[in-house]
Amino acid sequence: MTQRNLNDRKYTVNKKDTINKKDAHKKGDFVGGKRTNVNIRTNVNIRAEALKVLLTITQENALSHMAIKETLDAHRDWKKADRAFLSRAVLGVLERQITIDWMINKISDTKTSDMDSWILNLLRLGIYQLYYMEKVPDSAICNEAVKLVKASKLERLSGFVNAILRNAARQNLLDELPKSNTVKDVSIRYSLPEWLINYWDEEVPIETVCAMGEAFLNEAPITIRANLSRITTDELIKSLSEDGIKCTPVAGVPGAILISQIDRLDSLKSFREGLFYVQDVSAMSVIDNLDIRNGMQILDVCAAPGGKALHMAEKLNGSGLVEARDLTNKKVDLLKNAIAKSKLTNIRAVKGDALCYDSKWEKKADIVLADLPCSGLGVIGRKPDIKNRVNIKSVMELAKMQQEILQIVCNYVKPGGILVYSTCTVSFDENESNVNKFLHNTHGFVLESERMRFPGINEGDGSYCAILRRKLAQNQEN
Repeated sequence: MTQRNLNDRKYTVNKKDTINKKDAHKKGDFVGGKRTNVNIRTNVNIRAEALKVLLTITQENALSHMAIKETLDAHRDWKKADRAFLSRAVLGVLERQITIDWMINKISDTKTSDMDSWILNLLRLGIYQLYYMEKVPDSAICNEAVKLVKASKLERLSGFVNAILRNAARQNLLDELPKSNTVKDVSIRYSLPEWLINYWDEEVPIETVCAMGEAFLNEAPITIRANLSRITTDELIKSLSEDGIKCTPVAGVPGAILISQIDRLDSLKSFREGLFYVQDVSAMSVIDNLDIRNGMQILDVCAAPGGKALHMAEKLNGSGLVEARDLTNKKVDLLKNAIAKSKLTNIRAVKGDALCYDSKWEKKADIVLADLPCSGLGVIGRKPDIKNRVNIKSVMELAKMQQEILQIVCNYVKPGGILVYSTCTVSFDENESNVNKFLHNTHGFVLESERMRFPGINEGDGSYCAILRRKLAQNQEN
């Protein structure tokens, strides 16, 4: 992107929505539950960093959680409020991008498809603050956005940015959001790509699609699992509460705690010492539903970052073995660090490619966990950039790779043992269809159970889990 390219574009505001200077400087509460003016300690530098992160994600295809983490790690001196502002603003824009672009197009004669990415993401950032961040005054939002334009030597566009944001501040575009359940209107209302709505609508009612869309826009809870081999749930809650963390135990899920009012996990001694792990209840349920017995030999073929592997090792009560594998040195190092913190001695990290057959494990495993790479359509609420990165082609490519892995790793299951197939996606092709294909192509396995969890319908993230048991040889059955 160059200054010349930016300045060569013609940017105009929708004339019927232009406002005079008196309107532009009105203050007070918004109607329709939009936001209330409350002061916050946030300066132009934080907004500049937020814009930089957005551009890295939208233009360079960086992963949102990694791009945010890198920025926060580089600015450890920031106050808690500033760190929270950057995270919320970036993730919020990605969550609401389709809705925000619809808003911009209602105001601007220059449509978002014709805008340079720098200006477009600046406007997205501003409108997200206006409509969805209660503690940021509208005057600060408009003024700081204009300062960013001028600081970037794009002063010619400062009037355009100012007019768009002040028009947005004057109106209540949330009241104009379409309310029907047509694909286009659902896309605008819940900021979901139309292809994804069509894809889901083939398998579930549109009401379920809307429930998922609503859930993705709500703040995703942070759930942790206590390392019950070293600390009880009550002891961990007491320790975290003393650190100022609000804790709520999750009923019916051993060791699960909802936490809030936290800035940085690595500032907590209990986290650094491996007394708990961050894990959604849907992931915990995969392991909690297994009949893990002392002495079992367990293979996790795609284990990083290690939450499920550690959970299985805990349930072995110091006996047996969990071999946690993954493809790259970086992922294996993550596993090794997690194992070291846990102080569990019946688990090891090994580098291995799930697509490459390993004869050493032929019919040796009591349990093989195939928690495979997937499209992640069940965790859009945590990683909203998935909506921009995934498409139907990538879904089908992933489903093909998953099937290939299943055909290989099933050979490691001993007669009478189980193969657990799990994903964090809401995708028939990657989930039920893949299991059906596996059962059709592979003799000797039976489906014992399967469960699809839908965000907004079931507790936790969207996920799928199937338990397949390998039949005993005929002579073993008699």
